[in-house]
Amino acid sequence: MATKETKAKRSFKISKETIILVIIILVIFAGWNLVLPHLFKVEEVKNVSLPQIKRGDVEFINKQIENRTLQVPTLIPSGNQLGKQNPFE
Repeated sequence: MATKETKAKRSFKISKETIILVIIILVIFAGWNLVLPHLFKVEEVKNVSLPQIKRGDVEFINKQIENRTLQVPTLIPSGNQLGKQNPFE
């Protein structure tokens, strides 16, 4: 009969560099979690009064709105422009 070869178990070793790297990562993570809430801390706002809205001159506002709107010509030519090829001339 053939003899069975027994495999030796490999010993699980962690190098010093790996342990140091894991410790450094944990320290950075813990520091980040402690510092981050203080960087973006939102303070509670109390007793905020909104400015009073006063009704202004409605006619002036309507004139400003009319002045700032873009005048677009209609696509249907008027009666005196029926003979022209381009109604926008």
